[in-house]
Amino acid sequence: MTLSRMNYTPFRPLNNLLSPGVTLPPAKVKAEKSFAAALQGAESKVKVSQHAMQRMAERKISLPQEAWQKLSTTIDKMAAKGAKEGLIYMQNTAFVVSVSHKMIITAVDGKHLTDNIFTNIDSAAII
Repeated sequence: MTLSRMNYTPFRPLNNLLSPGVTLPPAKVKAEKSFAAALQGAESKVKVSQHAMQRMAERKISLPQEAWQKLSTTIDKMAAKGAKEGLIYMQNTAFVVSVSHKMIITAVDGKHLTDNIFTNIDSAAII
């Protein structure tokens, strides 16, 4: 059997030393996120429905990164309490959220909050 047909791993000396003064380049190590880290990153993100995106654009609602993190934390707290659909009032804006999907369903700014009734929610948070 010839070497070309055999599957073999090339010899790599300890510490990459071939002989005194001669070294091989370090082996490439592929940096990968662990599954747990990737899952945690995915879980921490708040999704925004198409309807909510439209409402936020129409009403010129924008949030800084810290506010998105607050929303995410609040939704996690609601989930821990067993909530399914909730209302989060923050920075003069009301967000109706699906807690189980970690998604903003709609957003209403202070100017449009007057005389609104929010239905089908089982929890509310004011932050």
